[in-house]
Amino acid sequence: MPRKHSKPKSRTLRPNFYPSMKAWFVESHVFLPVFGRSRIRLANGKENGQAAECEFQRIMRLVESQHMGDDRRIDALAEEHLQWFRGELDRGKIKERRFKIKAALLRDFCACYGKRTVSEFQNGAGYSMFDDWLSAHKEWTSPSTRETAFKAVASMFNWAAVRSLISQSPAKGYEVESGLTRADIVFTAAQEQAIYDEIDDIRLLEFIQALFHTGGRTYVEVASVLIENIRWGDDDRPATWNLGIVKGKPRTIYLDDFMKDLTARLSQRHRDGHLFRNRRDTPLRSATAGQRFAGIIRTLMAKRPELGLTERHTPYGCRHTWITRALDNEDFTIQDVAEMAGTSVQQIERTYKTVGRRHRKLSELADKVHRNSKNIE
Repeated sequence: MPRKHSKPKSRTLRPNFYPSMKAWFVESHVFLPVFGRSRIRLANGKENGQAAECEFQRIMRLVESQHMGDDRRIDALAEEHLQWFRGELDRGKIKERRFKIKAALLRDFCACYGKRTVSEFQNGAGYSMFDDWLSAHKEWTSPSTRETAFKAVASMFNWAAVRSLISQSPAKGYEVESGLTRADIVFTAAQEQAIYDEIDDIRLLEFIQALFHTGGRTYVEVASVLIENIRWGDDDRPATWNLGIVKGKPRTIYLDDFMKDLTARLSQRHRDGHLFRNRRDTPLRSATAGQRFAGIIRTLMAKRPELGLTERHTPYGCRHTWITRALDNEDFTIQDVAEMAGTSVQQIERTYKTVGRRHRKLSELADKVHRNSKNIE
């Protein structure tokens, strides 16, 4: 068995004696850029503490001579971070796709601010530059995309701060704005009814109604429901769709009265296989359903501009709508909504602009939508 070395309790930056190795060491991430390792042997033997202290001081002077601190340029820091990150790739700790995404995002950031120094970003001064960079990419409409982009930059600063290459991370305390408003992603009751009225295919109508009434993810959940996933429940248990593992965790969709009736009709129509199907009696395909929904939205944009529909109203917006309405329901806590939606409280706070840390409901919900959603069919 490999020998286990006893470690000193203190992890402060000073010489420490390791009894099992009978030697003095100092350990810190600050040594990595200079020596390529974090633990440095200073002297052998417990009696050589003074020699270890002298060697420690010499090493610290060497590190400080190569330490530019907050005067480092962003592009130089990014290149150093990517060199380290490539080492992680070579050791098999990360996947190549992740490396390529981070490298592309950091180089994009450097194209804007590479010639600036870290000091220009410190003490909140960089927040406006983070905002400008994210806002410049109009294609980053998804909150998760914007979050991913910022995390690539934040991880660089955090990596440098942990290793004492800079005084502190300029990214600390910054929060990414989603860039979306409720009008962009949530349907009003009038918009929902107009969509129902415009659909001339009963099978597509049933699918869209299921999206609005369950809050399920469009294709990986609702379109994928099988007859065998149905659990009718009883007096003690509600009717559900048990979908197994979705997004890495068990997923259960709870059915309201409307959905229980719809599920019963569909299960009579299809004895096995997929619950939602197209006109040819084959499972709904994501591309086809998405294209038909987009066509309905474009038609309503032309026929009824007063509805305020845009091309950003997509089938996934039905899920946004369900969650938004659930948050406005005083009977549900944000934890209840997260569980029913199959997501986390943090994701709901970030995406739906609840007053995050104070767990308040969405303010000024447009038209108090869907208070009586059970009457909409």
